[in-house]
Parts: sequence; structure tokens; C-alpha cells
Amino acid sequence: MVRDVTKGLPFDDDSVDYIQASHFLEHLTREDMMFVIEECYRVLAADAQLYIRVPLLDFTSIDHLQVFDAKSFDPLEFPETPDYYQRKFRWKVVGKEIGRDARAGLDYLDIVLRAVKPFA
Repeated sequence: MVRDVTKGLPFDDDSVDYIQASHFLEHLTREDMMFVIEECYRVLAADAQLYIRVPLLDFTSIDHLQVFDAKSFDPLEFPETPDYYQRKFRWKVVGKEIGRDARAGLDYLDIVLRAVKPFA
């Protein structure tokens, strides 16, 4: 399936058990990334997981629109974050790991978010 996810995900609410976004979010603007994260929340079932892998502190690629550090996704679980970004989601960080891509010579960040539902 080929899809411009910045236009939305073609799935029903609460119908997906797992989503993987690997080396993808860094290519989006912050606004588009927050929309995609909100869309993932919408389609994920309660307690389902969103797995994210992004390069860590990679300033070397001209097509990366964002740079992430080890704490970049932590605010997604703060109670005030949905209001700040005007988004409807509630996440819990359930996994975080920093790894090394020996082939590319760069570090990456793995984050696992659990969808906390219902959104209140």
C-alpha cells in the first residue's frame, strides 16, 4: 500500500494492534509528525503499541526535517501535551533504547508508545 500518511490513515478507529514507524518521522515537519502520531492513536486499539525508530542527533542528512534526542518523545506522555499541540491522544512510553547502526555509523532511538484509551 502506498499512502501519504499526512492525509490520514485508511483504517477504522481502534482497529489496529501495532504500528511501526522506522526512519520515517524525521522526514516530516513537526506539525505533520504530530498529525501522524494522532492518526496512529486514532486507529490503534486500547493498549496497542506504536514503535518508532529515528536517528539520534543526526545533523548530516539534508532531507531530515527534524533532529531527535533521547528525550524527544517523553513529552508525549505528559498530561498537558495534547492540549499544547491541540491533539487528541494519550500515550505511555513503555520502551526506550538507544542503539548503533554500524553500517551507517549513526546512533538511533527506539521508542515504544502504548495507546492509553479512552482519551479523556
